Amino acid sequence: MLSYCWLNCVFCTTLHYSVGFVFGVAIVGTIFNNELRHQIDILGVNITFDVLKKNPQIIGSLPPIIQGQIINAYVQALQLAFTCIIPMGGLCFLSAFLLGKNKNIGRRPGEEVPAGVE
Repeated sequence: MLSYCWLNCVFCTTLHYSVGFVFGVAIVGTIFNNELRHQIDILGVNITFDVLKKNPQIIGSLPPIIQGQIINAYVQALQLAFTCIIPMGGLCFLSAFLLGKNKNIGRRPGEEVPAGVE
């Protein structure tokens, strides 16, 4: 039977992963959408970002020159979004050094740590 301490650790870990995923997807999605909107506005084509967002298949019905420009806008937006993930990963790596080894995981309150486990 799992102890209360283990269940608490699993819950906290799952909660932190979920919160991290939500914030990560929200931040990267916002960066992607803003950059794509900016790139589409720079092109000066007669199609708006909102139309592309609702129906990306419309790109296939556009002239080949405009198709290439819009696809390039998507590529640049994805490139910026993935580039922004690099510093986030670096911060996660550096924050891992701040975590210490917890010797009391899975032990009941008041239970002593066995000799040799330090």
